[in-house]
Amino acid sequence: MTYQALSIVGTGCLKIVAGLKTIEVRSWPPPVVPMKDLLIVQNTIYLKEDGDFDPDGEAVALVDVNHVEPWTKNQFEAAMAVTFKEGLTGWHLTNVRKVKCNHRVLAARKIYEVEVDLEIIGHDKHVVSPAKAGGQCL
Repeated sequence: MTYQALSIVGTGCLKIVAGLKTIEVRSWPPPVVPMKDLLIVQNTIYLKEDGDFDPDGEAVALVDVNHVEPWTKNQFEAAMAVTFKEGLTGWHLTNVRKVKCNHRVLAARKIYEVEVDLEIIGHDKHVVSPAKAGGQCL
C-alpha cells in the first residue's frame, strides 16, 4: 500500500509510539490538514538538503495530524523538545498505531510517498510502555 510518510531522526519515533510525544515540530506545515494515516519512519541520518535520503529507515507508526498551529512555549513538553524557537509549526499527532514491517523503508525529507506492507500491532497513545517502545521493523 502507498502511504504518505514523514521521517524523524532518533528517539522521537519511540516517544510518539509510547504516547509521550504528541506534537511534532517542523519549520513547515503539512500539505493538507487533516492528514490521516501518516507513516512515521525512524532514521539515523539527519537529512539536511532536498534530495537527501536514508535507505535504512524503519516504519514505526501510523498517525493522524488533525490540527496544526504555531508552536508555543506551553507545548514544549508535549513536543519533548530540547530548545524552543519562534516561528515553528506544531503538528498535533493523534490516533497513534504502532506498525510492524518486514523490510527497511526509505526515509526522505518533507512528506514523501512510500510503498510498504504494514501490520498494525497497536492503537492510540500508550501503545507500549516507554521502556519497551521499539522502532524496529520486526
